[in-house]
Amino acid sequence: MEGDRLVNDSAFNCHVLSGLTVEAFYGIYSSDDPAELILVLLKLKEKKLWQRFFLDAFIGFWEEWEQAVIAEDLEDDLVIDLGEQHDVLGCQVNSIECTGDADQLIPSAIWFDIGKTILKMSFIDDDGEEFGSKLEIM
Repeated sequence: MEGDRLVNDSAFNCHVLSGLTVEAFYGIYSSDDPAELILVLLKLKEKKLWQRFFLDAFIGFWEEWEQAVIAEDLEDDLVIDLGEQHDVLGCQVNSIECTGDADQLIPSAIWFDIGKTILKMSFIDDDGEEFGSKLEIM
């Protein structure tokens, strides 16, 4: 099995992905609550491994895995083609960045700046209770 967790922190920048071309871009949503985003998968033309991003415990995570590992995790979840939905297939990544501040208790958010589109993956705030995550166009 090829792949690894690259970063888990309240803030980080994915500089090595800037300038690469989006081949596939998926959102994985909970089958129990299709409004709740579990993780984002990104396949870049120039990289063999899939990029995987998610939020948990108020921080961001960036991993890269081979396709077989990615497919194992998707058995019961709803998969949405974000690349097609947001017209970013074939576009270059401008930046992918996680922002937040654990010391100030500011939950992390992951920003995907691709082509002319900016998407923000952030925690859902329901009456002051943070849980789950969502993706919104900025």
